[in-house]
Amino acid sequence: MNPQEKAKDESEPAGRAQATALLHAQILKHTLDGRFLEALSGCEQALALDPDNADTMHLMGAVHLEAGQNELAVEWASRAIHKQPKAEFLSTLGLALSSLGRRDDALKVFDSAVQLKPHDARLWSAWQRLLHDGAFGGRAQMFRASLRP
Repeated sequence: MNPQEKAKDESEPAGRAQATALLHAQILKHTLDGRFLEALSGCEQALALDPDNADTMHLMGAVHLEAGQNELAVEWASRAIHKQPKAEFLSTLGLALSSLGRRDDALKVFDSAVQLKPHDARLWSAWQRLLHDGAFGGRAQMFRASLRP
C-alpha cells in the first residue's frame, strides 16, 4: 500500500479504528515494558488519528500514572471520563489522586467506579486498600491487573 492509499484508508472510520486499535496494543506493550516515551508517542499518534477517542485519552492518563506524572494522569483520565465515563477510567483517576495524596477524592472516584461495575472485584479491592491503607504502594501491579480481562 502506497502512502496515499494508507492515508486514505486511515481517513475512513473503519481504517482509523483499526489503526487506533493497533496503536493501543503497542502503547500497552510499551507501558508494561517501562518504555514510557514510546508509549506517549503512540498516544500522540492515536490522538492525531482520533482526537476525541476516550480510550486513547485514558491510555495517555495511564501511561502518565505509570511514569509517576500524577498531575498529568489526573488531567488525561478526567478528559476520558468527560467523554465516556467508564469504571476503568475512574480507576486510573482514583489511583492518580491517591498518588497525589488526595485520598478523599480518590475514595469518591472509586465509589463511582464500583457503582458502574459493582461486580468487578478489582475495583472493590482497590477501594478497600485505599480505605484501609490510605494509599497504593503497588501502583504498577494495580495497573497490570487492570489490563487483564
